[in-house]
Amino acid sequence: MLIFTSIHKATSFQLKIAVFVLFGCFYHNSYGQINPYEHIEKIIEKLLENSDNEFDYSEIQDKLISIYEQPFDLNSVEFDHLQELIFLNHQQIQSILDYRKKYRGFASIYELKSIAELNQETIEFLKPFMMVGNVPYKNMKYNLSDRKYSRNEVILKTKTVAEKQLGYRDKSDPDTAKSYYLGNSFSYYVRFNQSIRSKYSLGLTLEKDAGEEFFRGTQKKGFDYYSAHFFIKNIGPFTSIAIGDYSVNLGQGLAFYSGFGFGKSPLVTDIYKSSRRLSPYKSVNESNFLRGIAVQCRFGKIEMTAFYSNKLIDGTILNPDSFSYNNPMITSFYKSGYHRTKDEMEKRKSNREQIAGAHLIFHFNNLKLGLTTITGLFSNEFQPQIRPYQLYDFSGSKFNNLAFNYSFAYKSFYFFGEHAFDGNAFAHLSGTLIRLGEIQTGILYRNYSPAYTALYSNSFRESADISNEKGLYFSLSFSPISNCKLDFYVDRFHFPWLDYQKDAPTHGHEYLLDMHYTPNHRIMHNIRVKSQSGEKNLSGNESPMNILHVENKLSIRYDLRNDLRGPFSLRSRIEYAGQSNGPAKASKGFLTFQDISYSFVNWKLKLTFRYAVFHTDNYFSRIYAYENDIPLAFSINSFYGRGMRYYLVFNYQINSKSSLWIKIARTKYADRELIGSGLNEINGDHKTDVKLLLRIVF
Repeated sequence: MLIFTSIHKATSFQLKIAVFVLFGCFYHNSYGQINPYEHIEKIIEKLLENSDNEFDYSEIQDKLISIYEQPFDLNSVEFDHLQELIFLNHQQIQSILDYRKKYRGFASIYELKSIAELNQETIEFLKPFMMVGNVPYKNMKYNLSDRKYSRNEVILKTKTVAEKQLGYRDKSDPDTAKSYYLGNSFSYYVRFNQSIRSKYSLGLTLEKDAGEEFFRGTQKKGFDYYSAHFFIKNIGPFTSIAIGDYSVNLGQGLAFYSGFGFGKSPLVTDIYKSSRRLSPYKSVNESNFLRGIAVQCRFGKIEMTAFYSNKLIDGTILNPDSFSYNNPMITSFYKSGYHRTKDEMEKRKSNREQIAGAHLIFHFNNLKLGLTTITGLFSNEFQPQIRPYQLYDFSGSKFNNLAFNYSFAYKSFYFFGEHAFDGNAFAHLSGTLIRLGEIQTGILYRNYSPAYTALYSNSFRESADISNEKGLYFSLSFSPISNCKLDFYVDRFHFPWLDYQKDAPTHGHEYLLDMHYTPNHRIMHNIRVKSQSGEKNLSGNESPMNILHVENKLSIRYDLRNDLRGPFSLRSRIEYAGQSNGPAKASKGFLTFQDISYSFVNWKLKLTFRYAVFHTDNYFSRIYAYENDIPLAFSINSFYGRGMRYYLVFNYQINSKSSLWIKIARTKYADRELIGSGLNEINGDHKTDVKLLLRIVF
């Protein structure tokens, strides 16, 4: 009842907008042409729709673009290649290979419909990345002059905020002497990459963030971040060799997983991590990668991955004036990658990190057993500022992790798990994937000790780290009627020790119900209901001790996509968010937006426009929304207060080898005259973002 009352109280202007955007979408069509960037954005958004965090997803997009331009051959693609398609889980990949073996190959891509593990949505995601032919991957030669398989790519990108932010004030003004950005408000990004499918990759990436100096002052060498990699497969006894910057993903991520990994998402049964163990690093996240050398090889039924990394990392120095910079004390890791102010520059490359590791996998038909060992060393002692909830946080200059993982397939069941030990405490995860006809289900249990530490872990979790958490997750996916798919999960979790803003052990749960209805290949209806409940400290409490209270959140979303006849496509959304915060007054929020895309075929120009209106009571009832962007840039915006946001994305195909992207976006508020905080503060009621990218492929 609260939901409908809240929606009824929304302003008439908002409701008119909502009615307008929905009414305009019920026009039907007969044909829609696939655009690679749109298709890839749909896949990534599907995986990110449950996320409220900003993260650099460019590496994911880059891999998918590369595969799209040089599709895999269903009759020769290997398990390792299919793992790059992040929307496929282990069972689905194995089912594709089993089908090929049973029927001695694919005669048509449409045979994918005969594989029970692949639903219609997954098949639509998969088709643009696959072909049916006879390309011999294993025998492919590394001939860089062979244009059939090789690809050279150059990307130039820049972005800025049009309004003047506080950090870019006149530096000669004595009032700004205390804190300001050293550089200008533009970011610069340059990348060159040469590749032959997933067999070979050579690349260089350079980046300067907004506010950082460029070829002057603290950055006399130009860019703040330089990254290079060389990656090759199937050379002699080695299945993979990586030199320079790379990612390593081992087991289920309890001991070591440097790449990006999804947790809970609308792909509710995708709970098993099956990504490539070794891959080149092309992203600009300045902390979550390895730098050195890594190899992967296989001898019969034994597969081994070994690596060594040696790089300088950022850290906060304790009393920098009182310590020698040859051996400072580090109080926290600094992972933002920003070096815009004098304080941030003091943190830059203040600690040397060395990591060595090895991973063995033993293959026994349907059973796989894995063993991981990790050793790390810092040049300087790490000593965090201990608060009660940080009692078990990492300290010292060395760390070790040992893990055992397994997976076993039996008929329609798939069992997997991992047990990890850091020398003091354990972490455990085990799960099961089950398929019964058209019904798929997943069950996952995790138990992470409060004292467990793994600095490069990335596994299934509710909290920020792989520690201090117990939980049981159950998911279900099935099609009750033709063209309709229902996904559901429930996750119940417990934090046995204190946590940030939680001065006692706490409990919580989360539910998601997601329904997709596609009456035809052009129209998709989506309804999503998500409920969250957890405990945290009561804000505004005046008693000597903090008091826990239950915080509940509810969001309801309706989404409609329609690919109109010819060059038009439309998308509409209405979303409600409600939040109760103990004895405080409940808050609510409302968001609606309309997307319109139009392609000028003769001009090789595509325009994408969004107009969004939002109205929330406060920050607690904020609503997140993913939006279209230029390649290698991602936006998950948080909306709170009252206002509107609109943007226009231009994509112009200059010729067969080059394309230009421009995005102009503005957020205008009706309830404030100051936007942002700290050095990012803008004196005004609007903020305008401008991005530009030029891509050349040859």
